[in-house]
Amino acid sequence: MSTDTTQNLPNGPSFEERVFARFDSLDASMASMQERQERMEARLERMEARQERMEARQEKMETRLDEMDGRLNEIDRRLQVLEEKAYDTRPIWERALAEILELREDVHTLDRKFNVITKDSITLRAEQSRLEDRMDKMESKPV
Repeated sequence: MSTDTTQNLPNGPSFEERVFARFDSLDASMASMQERQERMEARLERMEARQERMEARQEKMETRLDEMDGRLNEIDRRLQVLEEKAYDTRPIWERALAEILELREDVHTLDRKFNVITKDSITLRAEQSRLEDRMDKMESKPV
């Protein structure tokens, strides 16, 4: 046996053919890897573009949320002012309602008094009319 390992093996491709076949295989693998890398880079570019669009949308949404927050704070401030005014006017309204109720009672009292006065006035007129009739009868009698 020979110690030369580069010698052609019986019934097989030569050493050079095997090395070139291996190089061809490596070239094919490298080409495949390069295609995969190009596809991955293209996909990465699409993802980066999408991320940029999403970041832009997020910034717009944050701006809108900040605007809404500002408007809500303004509404809250205005509501607090209105509530403070309501608290300020509540005693006035309570006093006004109490005075209205008191006035209503006074009106009912006056109404009763007017009814009494009206009845007395009618009674007096009736009595006056009766007296006038009596006087007329007395004056019409010959003496």
